[in-house]
Amino acid sequence: MSLSAHIPPQRQTSNRHEHLTALLETLKQANLDQNIVKTINYGFTAWSKDQQEPVRPPTAGSLRGPDAVLMTAFHKQYRILGWYHMCMGRISKKWSAVAIQYTKESDIEHDEYWASIIIRACWQYAKAVWKFRNEVMHGATVQDRADRLIATLQTKVRDFYAAYRENPQIVLSRHQYLFTSRPLEERLNGSYDITASWIRSVEEAILVLKHHKAAMHAEARSHFDPYHTTTSTDSDYSPHSDTASIMTWSDSSIASQSTSTLTDSDTANTPYTHSDPRPLSPMSSTTLTGHSTTAQLSTTTNTSWDRS
Repeated sequence: MSLSAHIPPQRQTSNRHEHLTALLETLKQANLDQNIVKTINYGFTAWSKDQQEPVRPPTAGSLRGPDAVLMTAFHKQYRILGWYHMCMGRISKKWSAVAIQYTKESDIEHDEYWASIIIRACWQYAKAVWKFRNEVMHGATVQDRADRLIATLQTKVRDFYAAYRENPQIVLSRHQYLFTSRPLEERLNGSYDITASWIRSVEEAILVLKHHKAAMHAEARSHFDPYHTTTSTDSDYSPHSDTASIMTWSDSSIASQSTSTLTDSDTANTPYTHSDPRPLSPMSSTTLTGHSTTAQLSTTTNTSWDRS
């Protein structure tokens, strides 16, 4: 959750301004030149506002030697190293160099002295801002932190109960006792340990349902996979083309099968002829099959009636 959800932006701005004023006062008490103090103040202000337009330190355009070095120190810190690293104490060496330029002291001890002054002041500013944000987010005292933790757990409990009322199938039936054994009001009045344990149980039950569904889907796919030939895939499947090929195959197969069956039937049911010594009866036609056989029976029967 963002800091803006806990306190208004106006309070955040006023807090940063308060600690920035303390930083500048520390630098002034160390007898740092006013031009350097003003430039550092300008850098923190532009960085906190996330200023998009070109930044110009107060000494920009000056032809004085120290002012030119100060502008170089500012641009190296703001453009190359980053002003966030200024807060962390990772400053450019140009800051101590420009401090020496203004004080006219080129001693190496003074070089380290001015660097330590600026770094200490930036650390104090960063720590003060962090402490304020930390107290807002997590509480200033132990009791405040405990209350915030319990409030966070209670929010999760309400969300889980609301999800269960909307859809009881968020857990398996054997885990629904987590919601039905106690009402929401009684669950919210539980201690931190009991509430945290219940939340872990619900989260585990939801995970069990997820694994159960995955296993059921895998088993269903093993039983209901569609048939695929070795030359076709799901991507090139076309119902119209497959149906047409099946129908064409079926028509040709039926035609060839019918021809084969008719030929075999005609060969097996050889018709009687006049030279056959066995007498034919008109009722014999009921025992034979085939178009050609029926025609032969009709001719033979007519001949027998003529003889009589």
